[in-house]
Amino acid sequence: MIATTLAPPDAALGLAVVTNKAVPVRIRRALNVESGLNDGIATPLVTLFIAIVAADEGLADTAWGLEALKQIGLAIVAAVVVGYIGGKLLAFANERGWTSDVSEQIAILALALLAYQGAVTIGGNGFIAAFAGGILFGAATRRRLAEPVQFTETLGLSGSFLVWSIFGALFVGALLTHDLSAQPVLYAILSLTVIRMVPVAIALIGTHLRPTTLAFMGWFGPRGLASVVFTLLALEEIDPSGGGGMLLQTVTWTILLSVVLHGISASPLAARYGASISKAGDIPEKAPAGEPQIRLRDLAGRHRREEQHARVTS
Repeated sequence: MIATTLAPPDAALGLAVVTNKAVPVRIRRALNVESGLNDGIATPLVTLFIAIVAADEGLADTAWGLEALKQIGLAIVAAVVVGYIGGKLLAFANERGWTSDVSEQIAILALALLAYQGAVTIGGNGFIAAFAGGILFGAATRRRLAEPVQFTETLGLSGSFLVWSIFGALFVGALLTHDLSAQPVLYAILSLTVIRMVPVAIALIGTHLRPTTLAFMGWFGPRGLASVVFTLLALEEIDPSGGGGMLLQTVTWTILLSVVLHGISASPLAARYGASISKAGDIPEKAPAGEPQIRLRDLAGRHRREEQHARVTS
């Protein structure tokens, strides 16, 4: 459960690498896609392991398999109903001019909240429903409503600041005021190095990427918001004085070390890696690829601001 909780990297903490054009676009895009997908991929497993641990500690129904399958299954139902059907209805209204920019922004936010709360109400997992619903919404609208989605993204970013504040005040504060335990610190160090870097290297077998690239991609898997949220979910079911205490300490140490180490190393390592790759000839790292979405959004916003400024000036 600890391993799965710490598996997803954080896109925000890796922004200095994903937006650094010294790094080949193929590598930046791969890291960006990984950070976007891993939260949703890990969520069903986290749900399953929470049910197992809770049953093992006598805190929940011993039929943990059925409980986990029920939560995942009902979440998928909510995602289909809200994400796909809601997306189709919104696209239908948009095509006929029945919506405005503001109403589309509000409708998309409402669908995201409805997917989460709808799944929770019927006994499913809200995070799985929201993640799967987002994918189905994109498929239903064929990405034609990408711009109004940015409003929900901005609100989500604001919400992440609140979660980070909770993490600093409750998690880190309590950790630094108690006796130091070696086990969580050791696992945190392994999680940021061997436990991530070896699987990344194995996953990239056959891509013919350079060893320096494998090491670079393996190192830049910063842990952050998803791990905090998964831990909060676990602590709702697991007693912090028991197994939950080890989970809390391990996750907190891993994220704390990640924030410091990845924050310090991001810019210099990205510049050094980019310089070494630029001197090479025709290598797989330089294969064509689309820019990571976050950069495209930033550029589009910048172009709009420049156009607005030009109109005001003229």
